[in-house]
Amino acid sequence: MVRTWIFVGALAACSGPGGSPGGSSNANLPTPAVAAPSSLPPAPGDPVQHLVSLRLRAGVEHADGDAFVRAPVTMGVPTSIKAGDKVWLQVVAGAGLHVYGLAVSDSQGTWRKVVHAAPDSAQSEERLLFADGWVLSEQDAQMRSLYVVASVEPLSWLDALDAPQDCSALAAQPKADVPSTPCEHLMNLRFEVPSAPRGKGRGVPAELIREPGKVAVPGMVAEQRAAGRAVVVVHFKPRA
Repeated sequence: MVRTWIFVGALAACSGPGGSPGGSSNANLPTPAVAAPSSLPPAPGDPVQHLVSLRLRAGVEHADGDAFVRAPVTMGVPTSIKAGDKVWLQVVAGAGLHVYGLAVSDSQGTWRKVVHAAPDSAQSEERLLFADGWVLSEQDAQMRSLYVVASVEPLSWLDALDAPQDCSALAAQPKADVPSTPCEHLMNLRFEVPSAPRGKGRGVPAELIREPGKVAVPGMVAEQRAAGRAVVVVHFKPRA
């Protein structure tokens, strides 16, 4: 007599000529359990699970006639700016991330998108948001805070932000649980910056390298690690 061994999950049945011991059927054998989708590991691209690390260095060169002079950085003090000055923004973040820059003036009143760096696998993780520096216009020089957002996913509400938004009416409002307007999305960013001094843009000076080995500009440092997206902010003040 020839016996064939059949394995079903962790169960093994010995089958004779009739298909099972004693000639009984295998139809009533239990089916192996399959893991429910909720217990499976998260997909690698899931923004909720993806930890984003963002480090920003923000330095300023003051316009002095036809030249630029490196602005000093003092811990706990916003860097002074005026029209014609040049701002250097260097981020350390994954090349596959969307990076946005938002200038805020009038003490959380008017928000304006100034840059969007789309993912580029050819870029290094350390990059300048403005390759030749950002020369401030009169409007730019009204900036009192600069928020930088690094996100795994593109932010559609921010991509559609083509004009300045006056959000002063929401300045004293709490975080919106389900933001539905541009201002609600923007004002929610205030609650995402880390509470540590470095994350508030009041950190210690760092070297912002503009041209490696040639020119270095001291800069404020802000950094954060968060799930899905990271948000940091640095602060400025007007100068005569």
